[in-house]
Amino acid sequence: MTNQPDFLPDEFRFAHDYAFLLHDRLTYLLVEGERTGLFLTHFSLDQVEEADRPENFPHIFDWFEKYDRGDLLGEVLLKAVLPALLSDFCHFIFEALTCSRKGKLTVAYALLRKPLRENLHYIEWLLADPADFLNTLYAKESVALSFSHIGQPDKVKAVVAAALARCANRGALDAELLYELRYDREFPDGFDGMCNQAMHLITTKPPIATIKQNFNFIFSNDEDRYAQWEQMYRYLPLLLFYATEVVESLVTVIGKRPMQDYRRATIQRSIGFVAWARDVVQWDENAVPADEDYDAGIECPGCAAEVPPGRDQLMMLIYDGQVSCPHCSLEFGLDELAGGETG
Repeated sequence: MTNQPDFLPDEFRFAHDYAFLLHDRLTYLLVEGERTGLFLTHFSLDQVEEADRPENFPHIFDWFEKYDRGDLLGEVLLKAVLPALLSDFCHFIFEALTCSRKGKLTVAYALLRKPLRENLHYIEWLLADPADFLNTLYAKESVALSFSHIGQPDKVKAVVAAALARCANRGALDAELLYELRYDREFPDGFDGMCNQAMHLITTKPPIATIKQNFNFIFSNDEDRYAQWEQMYRYLPLLLFYATEVVESLVTVIGKRPMQDYRRATIQRSIGFVAWARDVVQWDENAVPADEDYDAGIECPGCAAEVPPGRDQLMMLIYDGQVSCPHCSLEFGLDELAGGETG
């Protein structure tokens, strides 16, 4: 990575790093889930005759149906679909962020369209109403899952709201904004319009119709590229924060408890969120809704005094993993803030 071209303006550096931190957390949940067997389903075959064992059926689903094990079928589907969708999501986000750093913004926006519009929606649906999603996936034709079929605004908004309601940090986010950023072409700074323009040289429908004597993105100058970076980092970390919250919730449902380092990761993600939001306010004070509860100070685990959450302190916790208390001089980090909890 260090030898790769890097054209990212300095003011967007932390937002980019924070977006990658969120991507890395999603990747960790996937890898750790596979390592610990989280996505495996265990069941007994003690009462099954040799000829009727699952490996003798054309498909494992046939065995589930014959033995009326719908409970196992739903569990297997959930544990198969989530890591597949998440892996695909992470691949696209990784490449989009890498292209952004290289200044390949047309490619970056084109790559963001699928994971933000489709992958994340199916993952949301898994959290919001797993029975409905898995029944649609298993029992209906693929057209019933296509976004052209399920993408009516009211339905998508309902899924977003239901998924957000199941997230731990739901109070920090707004379901309407999450929808508008991904699907509303009329929304200023939304991804739907930008991603569509990046995908097509000519777009004809307002408000993203290509202007006369032009092609989308092709003639971008330095000023245009700066605006494209600003638009990306104003809201992409917010969407990745939300995606991480959704996946953390699903992992908790599957494992019946949070991932081992859940508290530490949540604190790091929240601190990064505050630091990123403060950066965005420097670009546009109206860009991110203010949330006073989310701007709380950090309590020193030694003297219990509040460590003022200045930008330097937040950055030290994100980049260096520790900070010094201005009251008692104790150096502490994310592990101490997590209180030694592992679950």
